[in-house]
Amino acid sequence: MHDRSDSYSGRDTTGEVWQLLESVIGVLDSDGLAAAHAEMCQQAHDLEEDSNWRGFALGLKGLVLQRLGNSNEARDCLERAVDLTATYADNFEDIANVYCQACYTLGSILFDDMDQTQPAILTFLRCLPYMHDVYSDLYIGNIFGFLDVLFSRQGREQESAVFAESALYYHGLESPTLESLMYSYVNLGDKERARAVLRVLLDKVTDPDSIARIEDFADRRL
Repeated sequence: MHDRSDSYSGRDTTGEVWQLLESVIGVLDSDGLAAAHAEMCQQAHDLEEDSNWRGFALGLKGLVLQRLGNSNEARDCLERAVDLTATYADNFEDIANVYCQACYTLGSILFDDMDQTQPAILTFLRCLPYMHDVYSDLYIGNIFGFLDVLFSRQGREQESAVFAESALYYHGLESPTLESLMYSYVNLGDKERARAVLRVLLDKVTDPDSIARIEDFADRRL
């Protein structure tokens, strides 16, 4: 049994919890990930007494299950992981990376359930303080893009537009993000800005079906 990592701040003194977690972390993004790794996370959770590291283990288990295509069990693990985590605890910084990934993944799952719009919003908002330490610009833009759509579902168009603009900053002038921003401005009644975005958008889009859809929307709404 090897010594505990300096990044481990739970209560296990045997090194077993960290060994289990480290074994899973090492294969999380590889083709070698298997159901056995989810069980290892559960073992670490059951051995651990510290609430934040129990949350870490469950969050890691949820990430494993989601990557293996088991969204229902992943959602349950991730929800429990978020509930277990104390962001005010001294050792939160040690587990913040997996906490943020757990929130992002849970938010992505909830996003697909139209009845879970508000919980999805709250889950993605939890990512905001930590996301720059965890994610690339692409994923940060995705978080803002999710929030754009979720606020729009609730008819909160001002919030939607703010996050659509933020997503555009991180995604660059990608046509799906531009199109979403155009919709946000239209829903706000700001047709001047919507038309300005439309001009940029039509310069970017090359797919004939997409062009036809966008032009049809502009004819009806602009």
